[in-house]
Amino acid sequence: MLRQFETLLLATTKEQLLDNLRRTVHGLGFESFVYGGSPAGRVRGEAQTFDATDFSAGNILSDYPLAWTSHYIAAGYLEVDPLIAQCSRSMVPAIWHRQAWPQDARTAGFFDEARQHGIGSGMTCSVIGGGGVLGLLSLTRERTRQRDLRVVEQQAAQGHMLMSYLHESMRRLDAQAQPAAVSPPAVRLTAREKEVLTWVGAGKTSWEIARILALAERTVIFHVDNAMKKLDTRTRSQAVAKAFALGLIAP
Repeated sequence: MLRQFETLLLATTKEQLLDNLRRTVHGLGFESFVYGGSPAGRVRGEAQTFDATDFSAGNILSDYPLAWTSHYIAAGYLEVDPLIAQCSRSMVPAIWHRQAWPQDARTAGFFDEARQHGIGSGMTCSVIGGGGVLGLLSLTRERTRQRDLRVVEQQAAQGHMLMSYLHESMRRLDAQAQPAAVSPPAVRLTAREKEVLTWVGAGKTSWEIARILALAERTVIFHVDNAMKKLDTRTRSQAVAKAFALGLIAP
């Protein structure tokens, strides 16, 4: 799937990105999705958030049923949606059926009505950055059978990786649309940092990379951490996506 993720970075318009994203999501076994991002979100308590109903900002990509989107807005579910509250605080993928959601009637009604509109099971991934940067991606299936729940659980890691590539793609398109500014200093990775990131992108763990390169595992972790700092990223998958986008590593 890594090559399919990389097609997101090649998109030159958000329309093209939406098409590439739809193919990628379906390839993972999901039936619909919604992505929302904010370069400078509001702050509620300690959480970064954004208006997931403001399609005019150009920061939302979705193929959710229009009836559900309209109902979500009309019902004011932006203030109720527990997915936004949780994923604004944690970048651990939230697998819906494994979460202990609030038991109040409105939250229960939110999920019941989502199922009635074809949003039955799924997961939500997030990217949380400095300065109020936030991105959320929900990947869904229509039903809640055991086979649907298994697909969601089995694709948690891939969903998290997809979120990193998608968020980086949106960031690049938004940057291209802004007036020219002073370019930031070029990122310079060492040969070893590029090498370990390439293996991370291939899905290898630090232990596996250490075996492949005949290094100590702590040495691999050291190089990955250094690369993440240079790339100003918080997770390994974000580092891989950004390094690929900058042409620092090859697929």
